[in-house]
Amino acid sequence: MLYDIRKGARQYNISMGFDPAFAGKLSLGLLHLGYAMEAAAEAGVITYDFLAGSGQRTDYKRHLSQARRNLSCVQVLRGYLLPSLYRWRDRARHPHPPPG
Repeated sequence: MLYDIRKGARQYNISMGFDPAFAGKLSLGLLHLGYAMEAAAEAGVITYDFLAGSGQRTDYKRHLSQARRNLSCVQVLRGYLLPSLYRWRDRARHPHPPPG
């Protein structure tokens, strides 16, 4: 299964999946993706966007891509408790080094 969305000359790979029990030694997902990219190029697609994330077993996007973009995520939290918990979690993950 492959779910892509095309807008103009750009195609976005939203989701893909396959039954791993069907063929154990053949990467059906990668094979299907290759056919999809070939069909997209024949249809005039210039950019095939893999979107964010990595593959389930390998980082195929890193191996196939020609360009990388930095991504940012912004979350807006309302209230007092939830934003405070997120700030506490961020401080626990990234403690500030002592001055000096």
